[in-house]
Amino acid sequence: MGKKKGNGGNSQKPQQSQQEQATGAWGRGAPISATSAQTPQPQQPQGAWGRGAPISATSAQMPQPQQPQGAWGRGAPISGTSAQTPQPQQPQGAWGRGRATPGTSSEHQQSQKQQATGALGRGRPIPVIGEQPPQPQQPQGAWGRGTATPGTSSEHQQSQKQQATGALGRGRPIPVIGEQPPQPQQPQGAWGRGKITAVISEQPPQPQQPQGAWGRGKATPGTSSEHQQSQKQQATAAMGKGKPIPVIGEQPPGARGRAKLLCVESQPATKEPYINYGGDASMPQQSSIGGGTIKPQITGTGDAPTFETEKQQKPCEYQKQVEIKVKKDQAIKSNDLKRSDLVKFTPRIPAKNPSGRAILVQTNHFAIKIANPNIKVYHYDVAMVPDTPKYLLRAAWNKFVEEHFKGRITIFDGRKNAFSKDRLIENGTYNGTVTVFNSESGKNREFQMTIQEVRCVDLSVLVNFKDLLKTTTKLPEAEVTVLELILKNWPSNTLIQSGRSFFTRMESRPPVVPLSNRLVLRLGHYQSVSLGKQLYLNFDIAHKAFYRSQDMLQLIETFKDRNGLNTEEMNKFIKGMSVVYKLPRNDVPEVVYRCNGLVQSADKQTFEIEGGRKITVAEYFERDKKCRLSYPQLPLLWVGPHQKTIYLPLEFCRVAEDIVYKGEIDPMETREMVKNATSDARKRRHDTMQAFSRVNYRNEYMREFGISVTGEMEKVQARVLDAPTLKTMGNIYVKDGVWRTKDFLEPKSLRNWCILNLDKYAKKDALTNFQNMIKNKGKDFRMDISNPQPTLNVGNRDPELRNALASLKGMQLVFVVIPEMKGLYPKVKTICETEEGILTQCVRSRTVNQDQRKIGTTIDNILLKVNAKLGGKNHCLEGNSMPRCLSGYVMIVGADVTHSGPGSKIPSVAAVAVSCDANAFQYGITTRVQEGEIIRDMEEIITHHLHNFRRLRQSFPEKIIMFRDGVSEGELLLMVHTEVAAIRNACRKVGKPDVKVTFIVVQKRHHTRLYPTSERNEVGKNFNVPVGTCVDTDIVHPRDLDFYLVSHASILGTARPTRYRVVVNDNGIDDDEIERTAYYLCHMFSRCNRSVSYPSPTYNAHLAAFRVRSYLETLHITKDLKYVQNQLKDKISEMNPMFFV
Repeated sequence: MGKKKGNGGNSQKPQQSQQEQATGAWGRGAPISATSAQTPQPQQPQGAWGRGAPISATSAQMPQPQQPQGAWGRGAPISGTSAQTPQPQQPQGAWGRGRATPGTSSEHQQSQKQQATGALGRGRPIPVIGEQPPQPQQPQGAWGRGTATPGTSSEHQQSQKQQATGALGRGRPIPVIGEQPPQPQQPQGAWGRGKITAVISEQPPQPQQPQGAWGRGKATPGTSSEHQQSQKQQATAAMGKGKPIPVIGEQPPGARGRAKLLCVESQPATKEPYINYGGDASMPQQSSIGGGTIKPQITGTGDAPTFETEKQQKPCEYQKQVEIKVKKDQAIKSNDLKRSDLVKFTPRIPAKNPSGRAILVQTNHFAIKIANPNIKVYHYDVAMVPDTPKYLLRAAWNKFVEEHFKGRITIFDGRKNAFSKDRLIENGTYNGTVTVFNSESGKNREFQMTIQEVRCVDLSVLVNFKDLLKTTTKLPEAEVTVLELILKNWPSNTLIQSGRSFFTRMESRPPVVPLSNRLVLRLGHYQSVSLGKQLYLNFDIAHKAFYRSQDMLQLIETFKDRNGLNTEEMNKFIKGMSVVYKLPRNDVPEVVYRCNGLVQSADKQTFEIEGGRKITVAEYFERDKKCRLSYPQLPLLWVGPHQKTIYLPLEFCRVAEDIVYKGEIDPMETREMVKNATSDARKRRHDTMQAFSRVNYRNEYMREFGISVTGEMEKVQARVLDAPTLKTMGNIYVKDGVWRTKDFLEPKSLRNWCILNLDKYAKKDALTNFQNMIKNKGKDFRMDISNPQPTLNVGNRDPELRNALASLKGMQLVFVVIPEMKGLYPKVKTICETEEGILTQCVRSRTVNQDQRKIGTTIDNILLKVNAKLGGKNHCLEGNSMPRCLSGYVMIVGADVTHSGPGSKIPSVAAVAVSCDANAFQYGITTRVQEGEIIRDMEEIITHHLHNFRRLRQSFPEKIIMFRDGVSEGELLLMVHTEVAAIRNACRKVGKPDVKVTFIVVQKRHHTRLYPTSERNEVGKNFNVPVGTCVDTDIVHPRDLDFYLVSHASILGTARPTRYRVVVNDNGIDDDEIERTAYYLCHMFSRCNRSVSYPSPTYNAHLAAFRVRSYLETLHITKDLKYVQNQLKDKISEMNPMFFV
């Protein structure tokens, strides 16, 4: 983790390791390309889940991962006239920094590192008291240090690594008290996206300058290198003499450079802003504003945008964009994409007579008012030297403004962009210094700050933005980004920010709900700006798990079981957690460190002192710190940078307050979180208004810019769509999203089956009763369930389990009774479906042990799944309820991509479910393991299913209707372009280029909620809006078809509407029919007698992806996705396509 890696030069090994790092967790980062013309090839589809022909030559070049887009998914145009592919970008670090550029500075950096080594590079690493000199810059750290420049320094870096390697491979343990440089992070993680700078010129785009932490470029090697070298030589003097002893002090980080300003050809004034915004994980792209390019980067779940400048012009001048045309079969990068080059997003097609009854609902959108219709805002680039930790940036800026600009009111994005209503400086650039207190080191730090005027942003377009849509399809998203920064400046300064959510600090004594002995649940709020009929603030309550502040001695007790301390689990939990270190002496201040994990106990961990003698850490603290440890047998806490060995006794540490927990929570904590975070619609609306009142939206920042937010939720018109009529042997009528199934439309027989019991505590009578109820309930549904084989009782461990399952090969279906045991379900499914080809229905042992009077409904639901797995049909849409667009030869497609949690080695899994019958009940599935969100093999997958459709229905489809789930705002544009193009290519490949496509994006991850305005419209015990409520006005896209639909009766809490966005509509289906089609398909899910929250094809794809992910939990996972895919042998889907339900 903390080892240095080269970035070029003649060393092969550092380059290879960089490429491995740049991939992030399963390829979420940007791989380093040696040659810009080479496009990464997609993974060759393998195994059972990848049927069809090999990837064609033309389809092998896949688009690059897209820069996240804004709310409406429009890409940003890249200025330029050249058709050549942009040069590859430097891989970005955790905060979007690029790597250092190879060049002549490598020798200089080598000499710097050699000088900086000092006594530590030659002698034994012994704790030192005093201030350390600046160290060589580490590769792309989590806090923004750039990568050391490659070159001849690779040998020196290697020797450094060898010296640093000691106990546990991390170097010799040196207990250190003081602040150390932050730990380097893997470049380009799941949330870090790189940026590409475009230049409008006749030349091909040049490689972008590597970016610093907040989007600044690295300092260019030049004459300043000698000055830097001399500085380091002076700083080395103290370290070059004498013996190193334990360190108490602060190590200043390296300097950070400014973003490079590129000359851009000036063009006549036009207003064509392209910046995207909004959504839970939005990363806006480029926009031509004020003669430059704004590229706000919103990382995580919506951090403050980062603006990069390419040209500085006079305020309020605009610049014409020059489009880059993308050649066919050329690798496409997200910044190359512009909506006009791709598929055309479909405007609304209003219905003559919309169905449903009209109602009025409230939504958690609050209208935003701008008092001055001609408001303009000045934008400044902010550079701080030396490199500043993120947590100090805002404090440094606020103090700088107070001291140098007499406390003028400004907006700061927390990184490198500032805004003011009036011009701060006259000559374009201002330099000054500021000193701030660093709470982590307990010392004051001085920073050199430079601000430069970039442009003037005209916010007047937000007042009448709807007029803009009469002449362009682009929304004023750059201006929206600035508006969002103004609205969030007060909470960013006063609250704890996590993405777009904010939480009250513990010093204000907020309500806290314990989740366990380790975690607590905190209540906060979420906010974002959205465009609809007008400007809105989407405001919602938010819940987040925080570390429970307590002594580390208390925390370690929660990880002990009968086998002692579970070190693996504790290491996973504390990694990244902040602790407060304080010796039991008044003369030593508190220091905050970030945890890496546990190491040996204090009475075993040793290091050498003068004379070559070894002492333990416990002895060191007693001798040098005058503190005798009470628990020397406990592990030490390894904190600080990974390249350092700072080991702290647990008894001197406590968990810091106000630290957001970002790891996985266990099932018990999940249950507690769900119980405390869910509430009915009445309570949630009340809690939302209470949270809204606690946020000061009349603060000085908003008053300065003349912006206000109304204090009432917006009321919007909605329609309640009529529920469909379902058909089995007779008609079934749906009420409030629920119906009762009396029999099946097409029941299947089950005549060769048995029960396999893996729970040694299951009662024999309960198993017999379960078997009889399966047979009897089957008769109610007209299923012939007979001739069960004797129940087989076996252990749940290998080889007994594997041998038992192998003996059941040939059974039509096996009911497997499993105990509450982690990992057993995926193990059973993997063996049965990828090795033996056995169709199974797993049942929890607690279900079998239920009282006979209570188990009836459960048996009904089990048989719904069993009939579908056997190839039967439970129900269908009655003829008059069938929308016209679903009649004829139509192929309904659902697609989803699931991703594993942070730290998991399991890759992403893509799944595509395609209808097999005219009733849209039976689906066939294809899955892939892959990197990222875009389904790479979509063309091959659709080609396979087109042939399968023809085999089953004797004709190719005339139209395709696709529901795509799992798409974040940032990936919308690239996903639509890539996957729609793949579908059309597949149709051409089978000789049907005229097949029409309707492509609908389905989104559940948003914060819009709908509330009834009267009691007569409240439904159920949770007081939700009626099932079928559809909103397609006011709060949705002002031009394109975009609607919210509540299609299910929420069992827990407030119903979350699903958002549908129609991005392609070749079939010309009107708005009302699309809304009814989505709603009706929510009634076609096979597993229950209730309408679900999103359409069944998407739900089936979701289930299939999770099934493959459960297989992967049992397999050996490597970064070779081809190898992983080859392990997934399909032994079940050909005979039982619906095995996954």
